[in-house]
Amino acid sequence: MKNPLSHPTEAVGSGEDVLAGGTHGTRKRRRPKKLILSAATAFALVIGAGGAWATTILDGDYGDPQERLPETTAAFATLDFGVSDEQREQALDLVAKFPETGIGDEPQEAVMSFLELLETGNQDFADGKFTSWLGPSASIAMWQHQDTPYALATVPSVDDDAANDGLKALQEANGIDQIGFTLNDGYATIAFGEQDAQAAAEAASAEAEEAPLAESDTYAEASEFLGEDQILTAWADLEQANAILKEGIPEQFQADIPFDLADIPDNLMQGQVAFGAKAQEFGIEGVSHTFGAENVPDGKDGMLDQLSTVPESDIAGVLAVPEDAKDSVALFILNELLGMNTDLDNIFLDKLFDMMSGTSGAIGVSGIVEGVPTGQGSLDVNSPTRAHALKALLDLAGPALDTSLDGTVVSASTPGYGDRPALSENPYYAEAVGGAPENLNGAVFFDIQKLLPAEAKVPFSALKAGAITLGNDGGESVGNYRLIID
Repeated sequence: MKNPLSHPTEAVGSGEDVLAGGTHGTRKRRRPKKLILSAATAFALVIGAGGAWATTILDGDYGDPQERLPETTAAFATLDFGVSDEQREQALDLVAKFPETGIGDEPQEAVMSFLELLETGNQDFADGKFTSWLGPSASIAMWQHQDTPYALATVPSVDDDAANDGLKALQEANGIDQIGFTLNDGYATIAFGEQDAQAAAEAASAEAEEAPLAESDTYAEASEFLGEDQILTAWADLEQANAILKEGIPEQFQADIPFDLADIPDNLMQGQVAFGAKAQEFGIEGVSHTFGAENVPDGKDGMLDQLSTVPESDIAGVLAVPEDAKDSVALFILNELLGMNTDLDNIFLDKLFDMMSGTSGAIGVSGIVEGVPTGQGSLDVNSPTRAHALKALLDLAGPALDTSLDGTVVSASTPGYGDRPALSENPYYAEAVGGAPENLNGAVFFDIQKLLPAEAKVPFSALKAGAITLGNDGGESVGNYRLIID
């Protein structure tokens, strides 16, 4: 096996070189004309970076993956196992808490089995022969070249000859319009698109050599926030990404997303956003931060205290609704996922949004997976008139809801919800919300064991609970995401 840092390979991938081979320039096979790289396929490639465990090259210095991305990258996600020994050991300790995986005893063998499964189930992964050469990290990125969008994958190589053979086979199977690649200094840059993918790969590689994203002013704040040792990193320049989306993107970016990315309102695509996740003693922790965003809703004091007093539930949450509820991210997602009609001429919804804007409340629901769902909630609408109107609306449910009114706070619960201990008494609650921002916009706590179907409770017995907490820090949106593994 080569040392990938000491055997540079010239950029490869010309149409004649790659597509010839005893066939006088004709392609050996060509899949039906379609885009081959869905988001799921892309992340299968990224997850495949775990093959580094199996090839025992984790001690090599592969550098920052963002050094291989061009400065004009619009968005990327990186899975990096080239982290510190301490972080890798912490991650393996967490995996070992799921005994049915077998990874705790034989991590290298388990990872190889997983990669072989990828090859069996994904022809593109098999064509690229990734298990034979993939290093300990991989990035998938959104990038534009000559006004045409592409997906970029950048991955280190532990064997340049194997990488060249695999990527040639992948390109031969799909054509240089859809797949292009270069291989330089032990790193592969792969472009996926609809036209001139080989030229795009060469241009991306050249730009990254001269002006990498890792050294750009655009990425500087995010880089400082994320620090080192993140196993998963994601970043996007929202305005740049939005411009690409509006132009029309290859279907590989859209395939696994349940709404049209180009429909995201411009006011929600401002500034940059960064996300990182790593292993901790309690489980997995993710953090996020926006930079240069506008009109981030102010957080509200006391929201976490309110969540703590919600009766223990399978899932519970609190939310401070912004004043402009109709233009919020939450409403956009509801509109796209549930097909809600939020047009301005919908008088009923206009009245409802007026009533909800600027309110705050809490809700808890149990029996979602097993039994009959029950729940309770309360909402402070900041106005006695609004409160009476909302209670009257809820009373239309008749005996299905028990409602009450206390000043400006309207409460409702299903019959038989009963007395329950506070959510704060859940043994995993405090750890799950331990990284919450001070000024919360919203938070959700979920008891994973109560939400799992019966057949999943044993294999996932170590997965106990989780929380998502979002807030405002100095005018920027911040988030903390935790999974408790015990």
